Amino acid sequence: MRAISDFSITVDNEYIDFFGPPNPSVSATLRGKIQLVLTKPLTIKNLSLKLTGKSAVASVYYYFKVVKREDAVLAENRELPEGTTELAWQFKLPGDLPPSFKINVGSCDYQLSALLICDKTLFGSNKTRRYKDIHISRSLISSLDLAQSLPPMVYKGKREGIIEYKFFVPKVICTDETETHLSLQIKTLQDVGRVKKVVVTLEQNERFLNPWGAAARAPEQKQAASDSSSNSDASGTGIEPGGSNRHNQSFMNTETTPGETEAYANYSDPANLDATVSITLPLNKVKLHPRIKTTSLEVTHHIMARVVFVHEQEQKDLWVHFPIPVSMLPFAPPGIGDIPSVSTIEYDLPTYDTTMEGTELPSYTGAEPPGG
Repeated sequence: MRAISDFSITVDNEYIDFFGPPNPSVSATLRGKIQLVLTKPLTIKNLSLKLTGKSAVASVYYYFKVVKREDAVLAENRELPEGTTELAWQFKLPGDLPPSFKINVGSCDYQLSALLICDKTLFGSNKTRRYKDIHISRSLISSLDLAQSLPPMVYKGKREGIIEYKFFVPKVICTDETETHLSLQIKTLQDVGRVKKVVVTLEQNERFLNPWGAAARAPEQKQAASDSSSNSDASGTGIEPGGSNRHNQSFMNTETTPGETEAYANYSDPANLDATVSITLPLNKVKLHPRIKTTSLEVTHHIMARVVFVHEQEQKDLWVHFPIPVSMLPFAPPGIGDIPSVSTIEYDLPTYDTTMEGTELPSYTGAEPPGG
């Protein structure tokens, strides 16, 4: 359409930050303008804007689910004058939207699309489209300094009659961190319970949830120490459940290890069987993703620790594991009053009232919040 010199979507802020757990009663406003520059008057039939959020899964076929769709008609059956016309628009975004992401097993993307329909022309199409990507983040913490200054969670456990221990685990890990710190306090009840070392890993599980309701149970794919997210592009069309597609679905469950280290116990006083193990866990083996949950994808994290005893023949290794929140940082630093106070970071954190005892099974007797 030769009358159109420029047709574009402008956004006041294409980066939207949400803080805290998903909450549909909390909303953010996305606003901007549609700009048309015409070399002569133009009669349009319809000018509309659509916001679409799509959660996609890269599998044996390409599955996607629309997580958000909003439509607005900005102009209809009217003549626009020569020159520049700007039409304002805005959408309300509910606070339970999943964040934008791209991981090994899928992605979630948001996009604005504008459609301009004019009177039919003798040559060419009477439809013109423009697109604009929108990015959404969800953060549990407002800054890296704040994340590192939070008091740790304390997990208590024991091997009956052998040792009692406390693991001090970070309250939250940020994807921007290059390392995180833990510690283990050991109360040895008899000499056979002397600890030699502790092997600690941070495990990241990317899981495809069956979009038709059943839990996805897939063979785990151990990934080597490299990030393959750059190869996770998928193409094709969305396929709804039905027929052989449903039964041929290959569910994916990819486990990676962003961090792994070991630290040795130091019994400085031979007469004292108690010890403290300080652990620095590097986070540089594979790309660390934040905690993610959509209807079809989930990313979760666990700290796994293996306690190795000096008398290995008499005491089998003791395994303990703890879920841990991982958060991205916001796109923009929040202003005062924009996010909850530090003490409200209690959401999305695990607490345990039960115990799983055993010499080989992961075990703990409870968790204490900071200051507990």
